[in-house]
Amino acid sequence: MKMEPDWLPGCYRNLPCLPGEALPGYLLRLAEANGYESIAALLRAAGINTRGLNMGYSSKLRTDAEALAILGRMAVGDPGHLSGHAAKVLDGPAFFMRECRVDSDALLHERVQVCPQCLAEDGYIKEELELAPVTVCSTHKVLLVDECPDCGRSLDWKRSSLMACGHCGADLRMATPTPVGADVCEVAEDFAALAPFRLVTHGGEPAADMWDLMFRIFKALALPDAFWASTEWPRRVVQFMPVKERHAVVGLLAKARRGGSYFLSDLQPKARAALAPMLAIPRPYVLEQCALLLLQSEAGITKEYAEAMCSQQPLPRAAKGVEIFSGRPPSLRTPDEVAAFLASDWQTVEGLMARKVLTNPIDSEHGYDIDELLAGQTFLHLGVFTLAEMTAIVGVPLDWDDLVHSNFLRPWNSRNPSDLRVAVGEVVSIQMELAAKWAANGRPTSGVLLRDFALRTDRPFQVVSEAVVLALRGDLNPFGWGPRFDWGGLKISEQDERRLSEMFRTQLSGSSKNHFGHAGV
Repeated sequence: MKMEPDWLPGCYRNLPCLPGEALPGYLLRLAEANGYESIAALLRAAGINTRGLNMGYSSKLRTDAEALAILGRMAVGDPGHLSGHAAKVLDGPAFFMRECRVDSDALLHERVQVCPQCLAEDGYIKEELELAPVTVCSTHKVLLVDECPDCGRSLDWKRSSLMACGHCGADLRMATPTPVGADVCEVAEDFAALAPFRLVTHGGEPAADMWDLMFRIFKALALPDAFWASTEWPRRVVQFMPVKERHAVVGLLAKARRGGSYFLSDLQPKARAALAPMLAIPRPYVLEQCALLLLQSEAGITKEYAEAMCSQQPLPRAAKGVEIFSGRPPSLRTPDEVAAFLASDWQTVEGLMARKVLTNPIDSEHGYDIDELLAGQTFLHLGVFTLAEMTAIVGVPLDWDDLVHSNFLRPWNSRNPSDLRVAVGEVVSIQMELAAKWAANGRPTSGVLLRDFALRTDRPFQVVSEAVVLALRGDLNPFGWGPRFDWGGLKISEQDERRLSEMFRTQLSGSSKNHFGHAGV
């Protein structure tokens, strides 16, 4: 990019950028004042390459010091006039703006939101309105507008006038705003400040943390439930949400804000609603552990904050061997000693080693690692489901023949065929996948209850299992789910009921051959 030495053609009227004005809003005002039909036309006249330029937030311009200098000289003859809008690109992706790390998803690259009253009174758009968590004008206490009041089309920067819709030309200053309360205005002001937030966890004492972490909390609350169940943290989702959807999250945060601090435990309803099917798993803290997969592992929210958002109390920590045995844990050197410690047999020990719960002895002196032995003890107590527990989860009686040969619910211990207990982790994975499919399909409420259909057949467990396999593969129509969230509580369409009827009529009339050989997951 080459700068002209003295002047740039095509811009005849000087127009300064106002304090606190949004960069793309200013460029649109500058373009309009000098007779250009769009921001892109203005940039082309200045010799700035617009190819690949995001015309929403113009983030490329913010990180291009030479382009900002050209525009500053073009506007008021000062190459440093727009230096306050400069930003650095960070990993993530994110930008370093106003001494603050701002995730790219926190910026409205394409959507535009305005306060009609501010437009009428001030004639420009404030920079803070480019932040996705800012959904209200705290000056006028109204919800921002991001759709044309006449044609209903979304507002963007690809238009010729700051005051008018780019599709129908309607005057945006004439839009009727929706009044909001002072509580949501306070949340918007906190985000607009690009400053640290005060957060309260289970400890009860507020701690200051960075703006970017609070945005990740905002984003987690904004995510559709299907993302929680699939533990997916999309790079871009908030920036595409209409203002009403983002404002719903602001409302949640407003309810958690007291005395200028945000009490994260007040946000727990989101996790419990998004992962409600996990409450069907008869083990403590299953829902909370699944929520941490998203909040801590994917979103990068610290453990203390993440636990406060999903659990009524800090999650229990597994005790270390040195704590239990006062720093002198036992030295178990042989498999027989390990089996005795676990109150089990050698086949069980082999199964734990096959699952890598236990590994080989550290050395001949210290033997097996005591923390692994304690983990094995916990696994045998809480990590496997009995057949009675599986009956409650499947929602129909288990069929012995199907269970013995099942490739769907495999026994946890491949070294002991007579132990038909199932690993909790495998069932949790299936439940999470079902929850993700169910939430992604809009949660239909109508349909045929799978349990009622299965109990009319000779092999109810096999029917339910086959339906679950099809659901996990995405081969079922959108299915509903009852409040118990057992597998028999799935609601399938009449079309899928006929499909399963034909499948099992052919199978059961011909032989007792198990169907899992080609349907297992």
